[in-house]
Amino acid sequence: ILKDSSTSQEDFFADVKDKLNKIKQNIENNRNNEKNAFYDSKETPKQENDCRDVVFNKWNDRYSWLAPATSREKMEANNRVDMNIRCQNPGPYEVQIECKKDNNKQLKKGIPNQLVKKYFNSQVQYGVYLVFCFEEKTNIQNLEQELEHTIPEAYQGKIEVICMDLRKPKAPI
Repeated sequence: ILKDSSTSQEDFFADVKDKLNKIKQNIENNRNNEKNAFYDSKETPKQENDCRDVVFNKWNDRYSWLAPATSREKMEANNRVDMNIRCQNPGPYEVQIECKKDNNKQLKKGIPNQLVKKYFNSQVQYGVYLVFCFEEKTNIQNLEQELEHTIPEAYQGKIEVICMDLRKPKAPI
């Protein structure tokens, strides 16, 4: 498991959140131009699924030996969660991850309508709502708070909102 002390689903969830936030910090610090992976050759932000794949690959490069991630895992009723992170021993423990770009029209409905209604089940009750922020006008702190307010009361403490700032600094004129 990710930490020696992770002996419960709650501990596993805390570890997953911590590791995802470390990936986020590395990307946002951009020391190795890691934000470039989220843009195409014309400096246009990539599609949502391509952005998910960047995070998916970074997770598996660093942590697959502890808790591998799968992508687009088929759920009930032909729904497909963006990412699933699973640990078998101890466990099984799972965390579902739903990804959106900050300009997605369904952004404010994704937590209750997708993460909770489609991807949670009797075995999986923890999730991360990962938002890729490219829009200059996006106030990331406000967006994070707005999204946290969409978490149903029964899932408070079981869903983490992570907004990743992928905006590149403007070149001086």
